[in-house]
Amino acid sequence: MAENAQRHLLLGGDTVFMSPEGLPDPVSITLESAGRMGRGERRLCVSANGEECPLPALPPAAGEEWELKASYVSGEFQKKGSGTLTLSGPAGAMPSPAGVSLAPGTAFEAVFEVETPANSEGEGGDPEKEYKGTAALADGGNGEGAGGADEFLLAGDLILFAHPEDSKSPLNFFTDLDARSGGVSVFAPAKAIKLAPSGKTLRGGRALFMEEDIRALSIPGCDYCMDGHASGGKGTVSFEGFSADYEPCGGKIEGRTPLTSKTRLIARFDVAEPARKTPGGPADPETVYRGVGKFCPIQ
Repeated sequence: MAENAQRHLLLGGDTVFMSPEGLPDPVSITLESAGRMGRGERRLCVSANGEECPLPALPPAAGEEWELKASYVSGEFQKKGSGTLTLSGPAGAMPSPAGVSLAPGTAFEAVFEVETPANSEGEGGDPEKEYKGTAALADGGNGEGAGGADEFLLAGDLILFAHPEDSKSPLNFFTDLDARSGGVSVFAPAKAIKLAPSGKTLRGGRALFMEEDIRALSIPGCDYCMDGHASGGKGTVSFEGFSADYEPCGGKIEGRTPLTSKTRLIARFDVAEPARKTPGGPADPETVYRGVGKFCPIQ
């Protein structure tokens, strides 16, 4: 797999389709969910030992192997069974089953070990103990919904900054992480900074935002204004640090730490041209303002 190739973050509730070797019917496999961190209605996967799985991505990189708990159906056996899906190594293209669209570039080598056989409407159960072959993620299964308490941040999400209660800062401004926009203007109150996440891993076609992306935040030439000041000023918005209660995501992807919606960060605004009460009049004496940032996932 090429070093810069895009990958797709896999979460519980996602469905992958397998084309088993030597069998006519595809196998539909739905991953179990751990219910804590994720995106939209989808949470982290459950590994074979029953714990949250640390961020599997498709296709697996060389040397990666994931063992995930899942349910399945196949052919005439449409009452769900269960087992363990092992993902390893990228594979060539997989033909889409009838009526199913597969996410491009997600094909991988897979083995599904049956623990509880799927059943038909009759009394018979699936006789297969193991399925082996090529599998791929079903496209459109992004699980975007009402949102959760701890979500991965993607291109297009927002950060809302507000001054701390003990700060003199009058500023309220928000940051737009939309990778498709090129603007960099910030106003106070409420205009947008545009940033591009560096992650190559996608969820629903949107890149993941990594910790170092926000560390690199530095945008000069931003406008600001203040109550009681007739003319605004200019300055630079930059990242100063994470809040004291910041807890990094437990897993890594691309060898880096993704940001989640529970992240709180401190931004600073360094005044270059102060706002003034009247044109040519008294200038804002403050040289630095700080704000606390809260992330707002956009479904």
